Amino acid sequence: MTVLLALVVLASCKSGTEPASIPQFEAQAIDLPGVPNARQFGGYVIGDRQVRMDVLLRTGALANASEEALQSLHDRYKLALVADFRTSQERGKFADRIVEGTRYVWFPVLEKLLKVEDNADMEAVHINKDNPSFTLELLKRPAVQKYLRSTYDTIVFDEDYQRSYAAFLDSLVALPEGRAALWHCSHGKDRGGWGSAFVLAALGADRELIVADFGMSNIPYAKDIDELVSLAQSEGLADEMREDIYLLRGVSVPSFEKTLDSIDVRYGSLDNYLEQALLLTPEERAVMQDKFLVSR
Repeated sequence: MTVLLALVVLASCKSGTEPASIPQFEAQAIDLPGVPNARQFGGYVIGDRQVRMDVLLRTGALANASEEALQSLHDRYKLALVADFRTSQERGKFADRIVEGTRYVWFPVLEKLLKVEDNADMEAVHINKDNPSFTLELLKRPAVQKYLRSTYDTIVFDEDYQRSYAAFLDSLVALPEGRAALWHCSHGKDRGGWGSAFVLAALGADRELIVADFGMSNIPYAKDIDELVSLAQSEGLADEMREDIYLLRGVSVPSFEKTLDSIDVRYGSLDNYLEQALLLTPEERAVMQDKFLVSR
């Protein structure tokens, strides 16, 4: 693949959790004050084409979006669709702010895992972002570790969540010409990251770009990651907890690639997964490629 963007080299940790290199975050970042991890696909090179600018946006939740951000999404991006992968609990606590004239669609992922009555510890992990000491105590619990380490496989292989992603891709196929789509979860990294992987794969991106885009989420959350790693180091737990910290506060590229490998084992390829699990037909992929890719 010809890489359009400069590479930023990150220091490798002992566990190898961080990616060795990723496309430059600033080249994909978009200015939406109050919206975390806001970036777009525009400019990514895929084969002999590249992704159209300002039409495919991946972000965190819009609950704290500023008036400036809402106006930009309306005026500059001509936003037509917001796809929300969050649970009903997350949506109830942190409702998206509304961009006028935009269709909001709910495609729940992890709805079954994040119910307070069934998984109080897991819910607590997600809502106690500003309490690292409490979070570290939770991360010591085997049930929480098991949940975090299985999340990517659950997102990809649970049939209910496959239906959510299938409906999401259908919404992009039907997106009006000249309008933008935005998809998000809470922090725009795991559920939103997998949605992004599926979109890139549908557009014909290779694994290198898909992995690089996923790993880019570690940049906006670097401070949160480092804070928790430092706290774990103070207790002599950094090495054994580093992977779980990345799964919670950022993303784990090795775990992401492991799940991609599992897709290959079960389905033969990511392309087959799109067709068999997410029911995306070759004709629909062609529509997406014609709509979202332009000549270089």
